[in-house]
Amino acid sequence: MIESCNMKNLTKFWSEENQINLPVNAEENLLGFLSPTAPGSNYWDSPNEVLDKLTEREYKRIIGQAIEIKNIISPDNQFTEKKSLLDVGTGNGLVPKLLGYILPSLDCVGIDPFLHGGHKTSWQKSNLEKDIELIIKLYNDNYGFSKIDKFSEKAKYREYKLFLKEYIEQKNFTKSDFVYCKAIEHVPDWKSFAKELAYTVKENGKLIIKHRSFYSYLGPHRYATSSIPWGHCILNDKEYSQYIDYFHKERAEEMKNFFFNNLSNPRMTTLELIEILREEGMILSSILYSRPKYYKKQEDVFRIYPELVDIALKKNKNLSYEELTSGLIIYEFEKN
Repeated sequence: MIESCNMKNLTKFWSEENQINLPVNAEENLLGFLSPTAPGSNYWDSPNEVLDKLTEREYKRIIGQAIEIKNIISPDNQFTEKKSLLDVGTGNGLVPKLLGYILPSLDCVGIDPFLHGGHKTSWQKSNLEKDIELIIKLYNDNYGFSKIDKFSEKAKYREYKLFLKEYIEQKNFTKSDFVYCKAIEHVPDWKSFAKELAYTVKENGKLIIKHRSFYSYLGPHRYATSSIPWGHCILNDKEYSQYIDYFHKERAEEMKNFFFNNLSNPRMTTLELIEILREEGMILSSILYSRPKYYKKQEDVFRIYPELVDIALKKNKNLSYEELTSGLIIYEFEKN
């Protein structure tokens, strides 16, 4: 049910399951958190333009991820022997490629069924040779623990346009010392996928998962987020569809398809993922909940609608306040 509320100049959506009117306000609850991917586009449009090169901001993100992984797998900046890393959901492959230069004894492999801009959530397509050259220059100028050479013969990187299961089934498949995954929120069957991830890790190896929880404020990404705060955590499937059909008629089917088919479904919390991996011999060594960049705006929403947080936590079993309010979450597991 949709009704007007003149007092607050809001539209409200009635949730039958939760027996509450939910505030619908794109300006206050959504547009302040999202910006278009390109000038002149809508906030939900995917970045599909082929670029000559990525931006310096994107280079810094790639360097930041590479250094983040490096600090986990090799805090002293060196190995005593050759090691291997598998990047699951590598996108454009620039993170593992850079890691191969930073750590010359690290043999890096990237896999992704949607390589180089093949999915709407991927990095934009660009000139990767130019990108890696400029990334290395930026790294050397600002971030280098030691200078790296773009033309070093020691840098190893291979990539495959494969799903994880397909990669495992290859004849030349070998397990890796380190496995990194930052795309788990797009995998529909977490239970099977988590088992596959664990299988790819060598004994005494590490699994690193970087994850934006479905239950966070913008968990359904820009393509399926509602203008009800944490609406995706509060509305049931029927109510979400009704909301979309009424408020987003022009892209209702696309939005629902992304929400139900392009995000992990059934949804799982952090605790449930940890339990699945524990069953596969993966022991959690650390977990880091990062503060989202929009945390101040999120705090404003808390003050205005504190009851919605309580409803989300009550409705979703095993959901913690930390996960509900997180930005990116980084898990480190070790294989027993």
